[in-house]
Amino acid sequence: MKSHGGFITVYSEVGKGTAFKVYLPAITTNETLKAQEHQHELPAGHGESILVVDDEDQIREINQKNTGNTWI
Repeated sequence: MKSHGGFITVYSEVGKGTAFKVYLPAITTNETLKAQEHQHELPAGHGESILVVDDEDQIREINQKNTGNTWI
């Protein structure tokens, strides 16, 4: 995302779900250049867990490789 000048926003509300918005610039403009200059650091977690439930082996394997966690 960053290398293409894009960014992701996340909004989550208990009982209503989570929304991810992905922004990728179609062309380089003053706005995309400003966004690249003002990129914020992502907040670090505090040991939380994310439950991934999927019936496709590939999806589970990708998530396992990215986190290094094992499956229960």
